[in-house]
Amino acid sequence: MSQTMCENCRNYVYDDESDCMICEMDLDEDEMRLFLAYALPVLRFLR
Repeated sequence: MSQTMCENCRNYVYDDESDCMICEMDLDEDEMRLFLAYALPVLRFLR
């Protein structure tokens, strides 16, 4: 199984209550759009 970018992120943490890994980065629609606008070109460059 290949690693995802989430597994390398400091916001991806273990949650004791749900007994699983979760992302602590809670973005609304506008924040997600801005994040992806920055992240996608960088990820394409890294391939």
